Amino acid sequence: MSKGWVLYDANCRLCLDFNQRFQPLLSRCGFETLPLQTGWVKERMGFSADHVLSAQELKEMRVLTSSGRFYGGGDALIYISQFIWWGKPLYWASFMPGVRWLIGKLYQFIARNRHCYGKVCGLKDAK
Repeated sequence: MSKGWVLYDANCRLCLDFNQRFQPLLSRCGFETLPLQTGWVKERMGFSADHVLSAQELKEMRVLTSSGRFYGGGDALIYISQFIWWGKPLYWASFMPGVRWLIGKLYQFIARNRHCYGKVCGLKDAK
């Protein structure tokens, strides 16, 4: 039974590596992985299929559940963790005060610096 889709930025090296590493596990858990840039995904997000997503719209991975609900960033990780046996402690911990906030902040830090993944920064040198 499909639980939904894990959506990532297809232009992000960290996201692509994450997808390559975790896609088999996510598939076994009932998730399909797709780029956020996929036409029908953009339409579900409220854009036209030919809309070019901005950096703000690509700032975090998302989960689209089979019931149509979106989760983003740290909340997406928490949502996925409940379906993976070794991720359940993270899911349970997220109900403790401050833990969901901390996971969200950690996710935001990684997402802000994702273009420098692998010691190769995607930002152009300022001249």
